[in-house]
Amino acid sequence: MIYQGAIILALGLDLILGLAIFVPNPRRVVNLLFFLLSILIALWLGTNIGILATGDPAWAARHIRAAGAVAAFTPVLCQMLRMASADPHIGVGGLVRRSWPMLALGLLVGAACFTPWHVREVRMPAWGSPDVEEPVYGPFFPVYVVYFLAQVVGIFV
Repeated sequence: MIYQGAIILALGLDLILGLAIFVPNPRRVVNLLFFLLSILIALWLGTNIGILATGDPAWAARHIRAAGAVAAFTPVLCQMLRMASADPHIGVGGLVRRSWPMLALGLLVGAACFTPWHVREVRMPAWGSPDVEEPVYGPFFPVYVVYFLAQVVGIFV
């Protein structure tokens, strides 16, 4: 339960920070992207609450798959935020045109996360155990890791 409380606190702080950046100037693309990133992080945190709150392995697997799909877009939004910061005059349309290959790849990877190729099953801890759910990854997971690492490296290059 302590994990869930900490996650809920982080989720609330994340959304407050996103709104604090977005509300003063919602027309700025950088502010919009930061707010979208905070929503994405909040969704990821929400999936983690779902993982910890269940005793059903199928439900936990759905939430782990959703967490992977949401996380697939995190480096894409970070890259778009970097691009918008470097070119403050770019509009949303121009940013999407420049980013469409990353967005398409993120969509494909995110969609693949919802299949058993990403997470086959989840092993649940014994009742009362301090352990957490353990996913059994499928053959797509190494591709996911390479994708994620390449996207993260791409942010800094």
